[in-house]
Amino acid sequence: MIGRVILRAFPMEGGRSAWRYDVQEGVKVASLCEGLTPEEGVHMLCRVFGLCRSAHAVAARQALGLTCDDEERKAQILEILRDHAFAFFIHLPQFLGLSPDRLLVQQLNTGCADRRAVLGDNVSLAEMSACDLTDWLKESQGGKNAPLLSRLLACLRQKILPIWGRGEFPAVEMSTLMKVEKNIVSSGYDASLWPDYALTPLLQSVVAQDGGVSLFARILARVLDMLACLEGSIMTRPAAWLSGEVLPQGWGITRAARGVLFHKAEVQAGKIKAYTVISPTQWHLSVGGIMEQLLATLPSGEEGRLTVQILLCALNPCVPVTVCPTV
Repeated sequence: MIGRVILRAFPMEGGRSAWRYDVQEGVKVASLCEGLTPEEGVHMLCRVFGLCRSAHAVAARQALGLTCDDEERKAQILEILRDHAFAFFIHLPQFLGLSPDRLLVQQLNTGCADRRAVLGDNVSLAEMSACDLTDWLKESQGGKNAPLLSRLLACLRQKILPIWGRGEFPAVEMSTLMKVEKNIVSSGYDASLWPDYALTPLLQSVVAQDGGVSLFARILARVLDMLACLEGSIMTRPAAWLSGEVLPQGWGITRAARGVLFHKAEVQAGKIKAYTVISPTQWHLSVGGIMEQLLATLPSGEEGRLTVQILLCALNPCVPVTVCPTV
């Protein structure tokens, strides 16, 4: 498992800099459940995975042949909602000079907020065109009473060029997972939540306008995921990469806040013989993966430092990331 990531801006000729990262390996925590019963293994995995604990519980129960109840599914949705709420109403605003909305985060964390609290009205964001979105964001620039989310998106649209962080990658599918051996993943695959929303009218229109899958489009996909959580529909909508598929025995696949979470278990005589966990972050931080390729498109200087933070918000690594401006 990945322990932490160090991001640095390396000076280059002409006064520019290039962003690169170092991955520090951590403890292979999945191996801690080897020798345990399936129930004991689920409890162990829930203890060691601090982030996306509910998603790991659901994937582990699938992989180990145990039943998931409705309460676990609800906890999974609320967990994803909390992650998005912190990103959009606490973390990103501080980089854009906007005041956070801690009250809204508290309401979202307890499941007491709805779409109107987030959007300011009952607009259907997913059904908008890029032009509709532009008009909606212009309205939000009129005053402080506009919802924080629309003001944040308007600010991002102004500050981030479509070419920065732009790139398209094949989604992780069943055939991709079949090739996973010994916790090693292939590079260049998209395990994020983007594929689940790529075909919505809004994102299709934004991609056409931006000339490709832009960093702003990826942020919008995360917004749509947050809204789906508010409606409680995220886990009932078949994911694009799993529609109609039957899971092999010993597999567990579910959606975490960061994307596709994969568990694989081998059980013999009632004990776990081998266990593998592949998180979205492992796909994205692999050599030649999304993180590496998107970082290569980012600018340097102040614009680069801001854009790196937005990229981190879009891909949402599940490990600590330290950003060092220069070497």
